[in-house]
Amino acid sequence: MTKQELMEDYMDFMAISMEGKKLEQGEETCIMLDTYLYGMVLTFLQPDWFNCEKHEDAYKTMLNQFSDYRQKAGRFEEYVMIARLSKLIPGPEDRHIYDEVDGELAVMTHILANPADLGLIASNDAKDRKFCRKTIIQYIRRGFNRPSVAPKVLKPKPKLDAAKIAEDLPFALPPLNREARRALEKGQLPFPIHDLLTQPKSYNLKPPEPPEKDEQAEVLEMKSKFIDELHRYVIMLAGRIGGYSLIEKEADWDYLDLDTVTKVLNLDSRYAREAACLRPTSDACALCRPEFRRLLATIYYVRENNLPVEPLFKSGGAERESYFRAADALVLPLLDVVDEQIDMWIAVAGSAIEESHSCQDQLAEANQQIQNLQSKLDEASKQPVISPEEEQELARLREETGKAQQAAKAQEEALERLKEEATALKQEKARLLKALSESQSQYNVMNTQLWDLLEDKIDFVDDEIPDTPEAPAGIRAKIGEDVYQLLSNTRLAVVGGHGNTTTSLRDLFPDWKFFPTNTMVPSGLTSVDAMAVITSYVSHKTFEQAKSVATSAGVRVIQVLHNGPVSICRCLADRLGYKEEIAS
Repeated sequence: MTKQELMEDYMDFMAISMEGKKLEQGEETCIMLDTYLYGMVLTFLQPDWFNCEKHEDAYKTMLNQFSDYRQKAGRFEEYVMIARLSKLIPGPEDRHIYDEVDGELAVMTHILANPADLGLIASNDAKDRKFCRKTIIQYIRRGFNRPSVAPKVLKPKPKLDAAKIAEDLPFALPPLNREARRALEKGQLPFPIHDLLTQPKSYNLKPPEPPEKDEQAEVLEMKSKFIDELHRYVIMLAGRIGGYSLIEKEADWDYLDLDTVTKVLNLDSRYAREAACLRPTSDACALCRPEFRRLLATIYYVRENNLPVEPLFKSGGAERESYFRAADALVLPLLDVVDEQIDMWIAVAGSAIEESHSCQDQLAEANQQIQNLQSKLDEASKQPVISPEEEQELARLREETGKAQQAAKAQEEALERLKEEATALKQEKARLLKALSESQSQYNVMNTQLWDLLEDKIDFVDDEIPDTPEAPAGIRAKIGEDVYQLLSNTRLAVVGGHGNTTTSLRDLFPDWKFFPTNTMVPSGLTSVDAMAVITSYVSHKTFEQAKSVATSAGVRVIQVLHNGPVSICRCLADRLGYKEEIAS
């Protein structure tokens, strides 16, 4: 079965399970949640093994139906709270972009799935569950082709053959007479059981035949691996939410064993290489989990520029490394800008929501005050005789009523203004996310310049990362004594780099300072002549932070586009002014 057939078969199975209405509540919730998240994967990651023109429209229709239902129910905060309590959205510690203004800002997160939709799916309310079941079944039926079922062919009843039966027995029988053959065809023993037990030597046991390969077991194993692949892609976009935190280790992503706060994906691992089958959208690159951004950005870069995708499936290689460097230089800076704009939008929107809530509270207070004053006016107007003092009080009440009505009107106008601002902010967010795909001309110019640089300046000789740290003597012999003396006399701070590479360099140059991948360089950097940044192993933000520290300290920054210790040393020597021929 192809992966598309597996996808269609699995979706059909989930639809049939929900249509039967015999699932336990927990099972049904898991199936609906899986269906929603699988649709998100197919829409935003677009694996090349799935191709169905009607799927995207079906998924958008489902999202619109969810949105319309939530607006009509008016229980947005409740659904978001359900999603939080069910651990279906990342915690506030992730990027610190949540806000405690009711639950409205929870939707403004760096995930593609709407938290209120996830909470609606997990709701215990019977009406909510009926809606979700019906809507998700409709999505499956609209967005996926039904798997074809092979017609059942009834096989004729085989005629019993005594010779074949005797051949299939685990032991060899002596020649059979007519009576013995008839006994076998009737399913009886050809000889009395006593004869078989008392004369074992007359029957030779046959060696057991190897079991035939079970095709059904193969299909089940294939389906299991396919579901594991889908789960990895869900984690890539939505994180380890709900049951996705329980994925087995052998089916999980592989991470580098680094002493860093955030996880660092092993880009050379099997599953990271298999992810080259994806065709991620710009939204997926911007809103995926942080540890997958570099991988998706590189795949996006390769796909958008119609470059050969085969190197991404292979381990190591100069061409594959050049793809990552190009994405670091071109795509990641754009994503960082989008991050900053989204964070700014969230802050502005948060202030607008707070002000909106304040206006609503003041409006409710003003309306209550109007009702109180109006009741007092009604009581006073019913009195037959009004004293001068009461007349003054009545005039005062009328004046206060007028002021309260003006205040209420002002609050209503402010509320309408804030709604307009919120709409404008949503449009601005959509524009910013769309900017990734609309900046193609500038992107192509930068891309051409970078490839020229890669072709002219980068030497990939000895650029492979050693499986184990290389001995200092071997590196010293390869780079030559002059280069070694130049680098030994230069006080360097090295930011980033593979663990084996930094270990080799630390042994060779013990006076250098090393800052591992994604480690912030402390301010007040002193006693160094230059800072070398291994760009393949640092994020854009880490690079900018290190560059800022170096600039403040008046230290030169050298960008190194290499990985291996030998090529890094040669690059540094060249940038530090060494003009003699480097030893080979």
